[in-house]
Amino acid sequence: MQSNTEDLSALNHTYYQVEQYRDLDRQIKALTAQKEAIGKELKCGFFLHHTDFIFEGRLIATYRPSITIRFNQARFKADMLELFESYQEAVEEKRFLLK
Repeated sequence: MQSNTEDLSALNHTYYQVEQYRDLDRQIKALTAQKEAIGKELKCGFFLHHTDFIFEGRLIATYRPSITIRFNQARFKADMLELFESYQEAVEEKRFLLK
């Protein structure tokens, strides 16, 4: 059996980890926002009229069209509801949420 001191120590450690997690999450969100803003500025600036950025003879970045094929789940569901439902399956997951 653990003593109250050990329990308190474990709780303090867990609290510290949760706060560290929150802080890292805030930092990631701030950095992601900065990254997106710079990306938007590049795309609306230099890459508005260029597809390649070459600096000192080295290709640094490109901004070119690409084609991606995606499955349109909403349209499939609307057109083939019975088939769509026959392929659905329930999946149990654990979610980690901070309150």
